[in-house]
Amino acid sequence: MRVLNLSEANAEDCGCGTWLKHWENFSYQKANFCAVSGCENKIETGAKVQKEGEPGTVYVVPLCRTCAARHGESLEIVNSVHLVSTKVSDTCAKKKTPAVQVLNLTEGEDQDALCGSWLKHWSNFSQQKANFCMVVGCGGKPEVGGRVRKLEEPGTIYVVPLCRTCAATHDKYLEIVSDVHLVSTAAHGAH
Repeated sequence: MRVLNLSEANAEDCGCGTWLKHWENFSYQKANFCAVSGCENKIETGAKVQKEGEPGTVYVVPLCRTCAARHGESLEIVNSVHLVSTKVSDTCAKKKTPAVQVLNLTEGEDQDALCGSWLKHWSNFSQQKANFCMVVGCGGKPEVGGRVRKLEEPGTIYVVPLCRTCAATHDKYLEIVSDVHLVSTAAHGAH
Protein backbone atom coordinates (compact mmCIF):
# COMPACT_ATOMS: atom_id res chain seq x y z
CA MET A 1 0.00 0.00 0.00
CA ARG A 2 1.21 3.50 -0.74
CA VAL A 3 1.31 6.20 1.91
CA LEU A 4 2.37 9.82 2.04
CA ASN A 5 5.10 10.43 4.64
CA LEU A 6 3.89 13.41 6.66
CA SER A 7 6.65 13.73 9.22
CA GLU A 8 8.78 12.03 11.77
CA ALA A 9 6.48 11.94 14.75
CA ASN A 10 6.96 13.20 18.28
CA ALA A 11 4.51 11.74 20.76
CA GLU A 12 3.97 14.71 23.01
CA ASP A 13 0.19 14.22 22.74
CA CYS A 14 0.28 10.45 23.19
CA GLY A 15 0.26 8.64 26.53
CA CYS A 16 2.43 5.83 25.14
CA GLY A 17 5.60 7.93 25.34
CA THR A 18 6.64 7.61 21.68
CA TRP A 19 4.74 7.02 18.46
CA LEU A 20 6.80 3.87 17.91
CA LYS A 21 5.61 2.53 21.27
CA HIS A 22 2.08 3.69 20.35
CA TRP A 23 2.32 1.66 17.13
CA GLU A 24 3.49 -1.43 19.03
CA ASN A 25 0.76 -1.04 21.66
CA PHE A 26 -2.10 -0.85 19.16
CA SER A 27 -0.87 -2.83 16.16
CA TYR A 28 -0.20 -5.89 18.32
CA GLN A 29 2.88 -6.35 16.16
CA LYS A 30 6.58 -6.15 16.88
CA ALA A 31 8.64 -4.77 14.02
CA ASN A 32 12.33 -5.41 13.61
CA PHE A 33 12.73 -3.80 10.21
CA CYS A 34 11.50 -0.65 8.54
CA ALA A 35 7.94 -0.90 7.14
CA VAL A 36 9.01 0.47 3.73
CA SER A 37 9.02 -2.26 1.10
CA GLY A 38 12.59 -3.25 0.22
CA CYS A 39 14.18 -1.45 3.20
CA GLU A 40 15.93 -3.74 5.67
CA ASN A 41 17.14 -1.07 8.08
CA LYS A 42 16.34 -1.36 11.77
CA ILE A 43 13.29 0.62 12.92
CA GLU A 44 14.06 3.66 14.99
CA THR A 45 10.92 5.78 15.01
CA GLY A 46 7.21 5.98 14.46
CA ALA A 47 6.30 8.20 11.52
CA LYS A 48 2.99 9.85 10.67
CA VAL A 49 1.55 8.89 7.28
CA GLN A 50 -1.69 9.10 5.30
CA LYS A 51 -2.96 6.52 2.84
CA GLU A 52 -2.65 7.90 -0.67
CA GLY A 53 -6.07 8.95 -1.94
CA GLU A 54 -7.51 9.01 1.60
CA PRO A 55 -6.59 12.36 3.15
CA GLY A 56 -7.78 13.14 6.63
CA THR A 57 -6.85 10.09 8.69
CA VAL A 58 -3.30 10.08 10.02
CA TYR A 59 -1.59 6.82 10.94
CA VAL A 60 1.70 5.75 12.50
CA VAL A 61 4.06 3.20 10.95
CA PRO A 62 7.51 2.03 12.13
CA LEU A 63 10.35 3.41 9.99
CA CYS A 64 14.12 3.66 9.99
CA ARG A 65 15.58 7.17 10.33
CA THR A 66 16.47 7.30 6.61
CA CYS A 67 12.93 6.54 5.42
CA ALA A 68 11.36 8.73 8.13
CA ALA A 69 13.44 11.66 6.86
CA ARG A 70 11.79 11.38 3.41
CA HIS A 71 9.13 13.99 4.35
CA GLY A 72 6.43 14.59 1.77
CA GLU A 73 7.38 11.50 -0.28
CA SER A 74 5.21 8.59 -1.29
CA LEU A 75 6.32 5.33 0.35
CA GLU A 76 5.36 1.74 -0.45
CA ILE A 77 4.56 0.06 2.88
CA VAL A 78 4.72 -3.71 3.37
CA ASN A 79 1.13 -5.07 3.36
CA SER A 80 1.53 -7.03 6.61
CA VAL A 81 2.26 -3.84 8.58
CA HIS A 82 -0.79 -2.63 10.47
CA LEU A 83 -1.48 1.12 10.25
CA VAL A 84 -2.36 2.57 13.67
CA SER A 85 -4.46 5.70 14.03
CA THR A 86 -2.87 8.70 15.73
CA LYS A 87 -6.29 9.68 17.02
CA VAL A 88 -5.67 9.31 20.74
CA SER A 89 -9.41 9.16 21.52
CA ASP A 90 -9.58 5.93 19.45
CA THR A 91 -6.47 4.38 20.95
CA CYS A 92 -4.72 5.71 24.07
CA ALA A 93 -7.86 7.17 25.67
CA LYS A 94 -9.55 3.78 25.44
CA LYS A 95 -8.29 1.18 27.84
CA LYS A 96 -6.34 -1.38 25.89
CA THR A 97 -8.00 -4.72 26.36
CA PRO A 98 -5.76 -7.69 26.95
CA ALA A 99 -5.18 -10.33 24.34
CA VAL A 100 -7.51 -13.34 24.31
CA GLN A 101 -5.80 -16.60 25.19
CA VAL A 102 -7.01 -19.57 23.14
CA LEU A 103 -6.10 -23.20 22.60
CA ASN A 104 -5.18 -23.93 18.97
CA LEU A 105 -7.21 -26.90 17.68
CA THR A 106 -6.17 -26.47 14.03
CA GLU A 107 -5.08 -29.63 12.27
CA GLY A 108 -4.32 -29.80 8.56
CA GLU A 109 -6.15 -27.78 5.93
CA ASP A 110 -9.63 -26.33 6.23
CA GLN A 111 -11.62 -27.99 3.44
CA ASP A 112 -14.37 -29.17 5.79
CA ALA A 113 -15.91 -25.68 6.09
CA LEU A 114 -19.25 -25.11 4.34
CA CYS A 115 -17.97 -21.78 2.96
CA GLY A 116 -15.14 -23.52 1.11
CA SER A 117 -12.53 -22.74 3.74
CA TRP A 118 -12.53 -21.73 7.39
CA LEU A 119 -10.80 -18.46 6.46
CA LYS A 120 -13.69 -17.66 4.08
CA HIS A 121 -16.14 -18.70 6.83
CA TRP A 122 -14.46 -16.22 9.21
CA SER A 123 -14.57 -13.47 6.59
CA ASN A 124 -18.25 -14.13 5.78
CA PHE A 125 -19.45 -13.99 9.39
CA SER A 126 -17.02 -11.56 11.06
CA GLN A 127 -17.54 -8.84 8.44
CA GLN A 128 -13.88 -7.97 9.01
CA LYS A 129 -10.95 -8.18 6.62
CA ALA A 130 -7.85 -10.03 7.76
CA ASN A 131 -4.67 -8.21 6.82
CA PHE A 132 -2.40 -10.19 9.12
CA CYS A 133 -2.29 -13.26 11.35
CA MET A 134 -4.24 -12.54 14.54
CA VAL A 135 -1.62 -13.95 16.92
CA VAL A 136 -0.19 -11.11 19.00
CA GLY A 137 3.22 -10.11 17.66
CA CYS A 138 3.07 -12.22 14.49
CA GLY A 139 1.85 -10.00 11.67
CA GLY A 140 2.28 -12.79 9.08
CA LYS A 141 -0.03 -13.22 6.10
CA PRO A 142 -3.41 -14.80 7.02
CA GLU A 143 -3.47 -18.11 5.15
CA VAL A 144 -5.90 -20.36 7.04
CA GLY A 145 -8.89 -20.15 9.31
CA GLY A 146 -7.53 -21.51 12.56
CA ARG A 147 -9.92 -23.33 14.84
CA VAL A 148 -9.47 -22.28 18.47
CA ARG A 149 -11.22 -22.58 21.81
CA LYS A 150 -11.39 -19.91 24.52
CA LEU A 151 -10.18 -21.13 27.88
CA GLU A 152 -13.36 -19.96 29.62
CA GLU A 153 -15.61 -21.53 26.96
CA PRO A 154 -14.44 -25.13 26.51
CA GLY A 155 -17.45 -26.21 24.43
CA THR A 156 -17.41 -23.64 21.62
CA ILE A 157 -14.94 -23.75 18.73
CA TYR A 158 -14.14 -20.49 16.98
CA VAL A 159 -12.35 -19.51 13.77
CA VAL A 160 -9.65 -16.81 13.50
CA PRO A 161 -7.25 -15.89 10.66
CA LEU A 162 -3.79 -17.41 11.15
CA CYS A 163 -0.60 -17.75 9.14
CA ARG A 164 0.50 -21.32 8.39
CA THR A 165 3.29 -21.16 10.98
CA CYS A 166 0.95 -20.19 13.83
CA ALA A 167 -1.73 -22.62 12.61
CA ALA A 168 0.83 -25.44 12.81
CA THR A 169 1.15 -25.00 16.58
CA HIS A 170 -1.63 -27.53 17.20
CA ASP A 171 -2.59 -28.04 20.86
CA LYS A 172 -0.66 -24.94 22.00
CA TYR A 173 -1.97 -21.81 23.65
CA LEU A 174 -1.96 -18.66 21.53
CA GLU A 175 -2.62 -15.02 22.38
CA ILE A 176 -5.07 -13.57 19.85
CA VAL A 177 -5.50 -9.83 19.21
CA SER A 178 -8.34 -8.73 21.50
CA ASP A 179 -10.37 -6.80 18.92
CA VAL A 180 -10.62 -9.64 16.39
CA HIS A 181 -14.11 -11.08 16.01
CA LEU A 182 -14.14 -14.76 16.92
CA VAL A 183 -16.60 -16.60 14.67
CA SER A 184 -18.18 -19.82 15.83
CA THR A 185 -17.66 -22.83 13.57
CA ALA A 186 -21.40 -23.36 14.02
CA ALA A 187 -22.31 -19.96 12.51
CA HIS A 188 -25.01 -20.42 9.87
CA GLY A 189 -26.46 -18.27 7.16
CA ALA A 190 -25.59 -17.43 3.59
CA HIS A 191 -22.30 -19.01 2.67
